[in-house]
Amino acid sequence: MKSLNAFFIITFTTVFLFTYLAYELVISQNKISTLSSKTKDESFSGIASKIRFVVNMNRLKTAGDIIHSSSEEKERLKARVTAQVIAFDPIFDENQELKNEVNNIWKDMKTIYSLKNQIDTILNNATTSFTAIQNLTLDSQFSFIRDSIKLIIEKKHLSNTNMIILYMNNMDNDTKKTPIFKQMYHLSELLLSAHIMETEANSLWKVKSETIDSIQQTMNTVTIQATESGIEQVLEISQSADNSKHNIFVIVLIIGLLFTILGVLLYFFVFAPIIRITNVLHSIENGEENIPINKELLVEIDEIGKATTLVKNTLNNIQQQQILLETLATTDQLTGIYNRRYFFDIANKELSRVKRHHTLCSLLMLDIDYFKNINDRYGHNIGDEALKLFSKTISSLLRDNDIFARIGGEEFVILLLDTSQEQAFNKGLEIIKSIEKLSINTDQNGLLKFTVSIGVSSLNVDDIEIQCAISRADNALYKAKTQGRNKVVMYE
Repeated sequence: MKSLNAFFIITFTTVFLFTYLAYELVISQNKISTLSSKTKDESFSGIASKIRFVVNMNRLKTAGDIIHSSSEEKERLKARVTAQVIAFDPIFDENQELKNEVNNIWKDMKTIYSLKNQIDTILNNATTSFTAIQNLTLDSQFSFIRDSIKLIIEKKHLSNTNMIILYMNNMDNDTKKTPIFKQMYHLSELLLSAHIMETEANSLWKVKSETIDSIQQTMNTVTIQATESGIEQVLEISQSADNSKHNIFVIVLIIGLLFTILGVLLYFFVFAPIIRITNVLHSIENGEENIPINKELLVEIDEIGKATTLVKNTLNNIQQQQILLETLATTDQLTGIYNRRYFFDIANKELSRVKRHHTLCSLLMLDIDYFKNINDRYGHNIGDEALKLFSKTISSLLRDNDIFARIGGEEFVILLLDTSQEQAFNKGLEIIKSIEKLSINTDQNGLLKFTVSIGVSSLNVDDIEIQCAISRADNALYKAKTQGRNKVVMYE
């Protein structure tokens, strides 16, 4: 009986340590996966959006410089269209204060564009009016005024108009009554109005240019900080990976040692007694006499039966633990659907099948609209409830062989086997309608309703890896978001 107890203790210890260490390994792997997703979703995506913001501000300033300084109307028009596209980029929606500032810059750029066009119109009219006096024979003072006006028109030195107006105001009254004086004075007044407009445009652009520089300086600082944070997270992932490697080594070493001990115990407490009993049975069968059958031999027979039952139960427990560990390794802990690692394993296998047999297979990329706002307004607990409800609802719409996985914070992907891109698009429309009907009671903040944007693509025989199809679906998803969200867009 003591040997049976010892066998039981060693077996239990082996199973316990194996389960514990394997669980620690799965937790470590999940931590790496979570940190990687978090780094991608929060750090790298955040850095990318900030860099895009800075680039857009650079482009906006360049467009403003062209509108302000170019003498070509076509160049100014092209720059105005560019500035309008930049000003309405969805990237600015992430920061309402900066979005308002960009809108103000865009409004003033339109004003500058209008002023520059008016200045061109005035200069064209002044050039037409000047042709009437450029060949007249005039005395020295009017000749001086005419040459000065000509120089202002040709060189566009509108700031010199003030000197001409002052000079003409100091002329005697009789001269001021002459037709040529009135004609030249009217022309000078036109140029003076253009000078006022130019001064207003210069002043306006100087202020807005400084505002853009200030925003860029602020965003550069924020981008550097975000980059440093991203580097820290990458280092943390590296540390977790090192710990995971260490855990694997420890698991292999301990399991090897424990199974060695278990093998020795099996021999002394199970196989050796079985051999002795077998020899006794053979002796009885051969009719030998004086066969030693003592109490210890009978006890061993009893212990072998118990040990056999114990081994059977232990193997069943190990099998159950393996099933549990496999579930932990392939399932997202929050939503209960497949995780990122399992999805890529299955998706790459399906891509190989598509290449071999030219079967149909499509992919949906899903992203919950404004999910960050949900977390900020309602809290992460409500955000988690939204993710669970979202996953449960979509799972009920899919077939048993469809692969539904969470690959990021609010990012999901669905692999539809034996499904064309058009059929996948229709499935996306069905999902859109189902999600629109969902609501969560948040008590203090009332009902929470949310929507989803979806990008659709198919797997192609030319795809090197599944990431190719994911990139196409991601591009379609981006179009769905820029077109107002709560849409399904098929990659073309």
